[in-house]
Amino acid sequence: MLNDTPTHTSIFICRFYKEKAVESTIFKNAMPGTGLSGFFAGGEIGPEALAMQSLDSEFRNKAAIQGFTAVYGVFFVPTFITPSGKLLNDAMKTRDLSF
Repeated sequence: MLNDTPTHTSIFICRFYKEKAVESTIFKNAMPGTGLSGFFAGGEIGPEALAMQSLDSEFRNKAAIQGFTAVYGVFFVPTFITPSGKLLNDAMKTRDLSF
């Protein structure tokens, strides 16, 4: 079982928009009241974003600097319970020990 509140959130942004706080505003609207930390990078190096190309496409093998990308990470800490009574007995009968 996960907590409803994230313990930490991160953002890694590659390049800047002309407008301020584009990515953080998107995050704030999606998860109001949640803190966000991260940094700006100069771009990411990797294959071009051509997901629809076939695996043997020559375009998938070329590395390039990607810009205007953002990666968000949202971290939760699991809440563990100590099973007892009927909950434990039912779990043992069904051999389902995921609480």
